[in-house]
Amino acid sequence: MLKSQQIVADRVAELKLQGKSQKEIAYVAGFQNANMIAMIKSGSTKIALERAPDLEKALELPKGTIGRQLLLEELGSDLYDYVHDVLDTSLSYQEREIIKAVREVKAAPKFDDRAKRILIELLK
Repeated sequence: MLKSQQIVADRVAELKLQGKSQKEIAYVAGFQNANMIAMIKSGSTKIALERAPDLEKALELPKGTIGRQLLLEELGSDLYDYVHDVLDTSLSYQEREIIKAVREVKAAPKFDDRAKRILIELLK
């Protein structure tokens, strides 16, 4: 199973605990067939890049969570890093490395005031 598929599977499981069905998620994501979510979760079908924005919305994930992972899977890490560095000039190298480290831990980490204070203390 690809990491993008695992992200979907994990998030669907979390949303199920909150009372959302796969059918509801599929509808918001724009899938005609609710089975598409099951097929993605099982690893039997890949996620099309153009579906990422709607799927992220349906799964209540931050923008780019699935899209970035799909690009990484498609391009490979070296080319992905190159494209990312070329296109992302708003962050310094150090800032990008911090973000990369956070994403290695969790695709969509909880970032509240407490986490922000801890991060600031670590970076002082």
